[in-house]
Amino acid sequence: MTRHSLARRLPAILLTLLLTAILLGICLIVQGTFLEPRKLETTLLDINLPEWNKTEQPATIVALADLHAGPGDENRIRNIVEKTLALAPEIIVLLGDFAQGHTAESTMSPEQIAATLRPLARVPVYYILGNHDYACGAASFDRAFQAAGFIKMEGQSRIITFKNGKSIQLSGISDDDTYPAHAGSTPPKQHPETPQIVITHSPGAFPVIPSHVDLTLAGHTHGGQICLPGGYPLSPVPTRCTKELMSGYHRHGNKQIYISRGLGTSILPIRLFCPPEIVHIRLH
Repeated sequence: MTRHSLARRLPAILLTLLLTAILLGICLIVQGTFLEPRKLETTLLDINLPEWNKTEQPATIVALADLHAGPGDENRIRNIVEKTLALAPEIIVLLGDFAQGHTAESTMSPEQIAATLRPLARVPVYYILGNHDYACGAASFDRAFQAAGFIKMEGQSRIITFKNGKSIQLSGISDDDTYPAHAGSTPPKQHPETPQIVITHSPGAFPVIPSHVDLTLAGHTHGGQICLPGGYPLSPVPTRCTKELMSGYHRHGNKQIYISRGLGTSILPIRLFCPPEIVHIRLH
């Protein structure tokens, strides 16, 4: 190809590149706005607990994080409830941020959220609140959730015995964003032979959680919400979190954490290469 012919074809080449970029942008907008936020995945997480002797029947927990329920989200929540119950968990843990936005006007009411989640109470449901819930009115969420039969765990511990006869100590701590001074206030381990699992809203609390805690479950980050292919987050790192602790399973020494990508969206109603997830945990 001569320089003269290349010069003649250059406008057509540039137009093709421009149209390709526009088409790709439209595809990403459709994917991130309409498709991926509804692409609910179930992540299976197998955790071995050293305190338990080998058991043939694992205990099962489902963890749900960052619902971010806005007006008109009833069908989305019902779908989450249906898929959660289909997993037949022995207990369910709710990791906070049920509210959308930071005002009573931007979110579905606590009463309506609790009513839509109420079928989960066929099994024991334990919950903590997130920063959005505190902004929208923690007392209202507590009243509605406890009326639905859910058990608040912030600063509390419960010994839970599963169908296989094994027990854990489930403990909750207050949200690291809302009460940073409480992040290290993990309820003490009650029995040396009983594994301790901690639920918290933000993974920012993980560095100060004691090393004897077997597993920490958190949300808050949405996995980045907008990511490159492969799940590398493009969004800013939330306060007191790190780029490393944005999603998935991590082990630091003896400590383990799983950070859920969550179920809803915040700020922008978009998810890209970061689909919402239900976390199905099997304890061995």
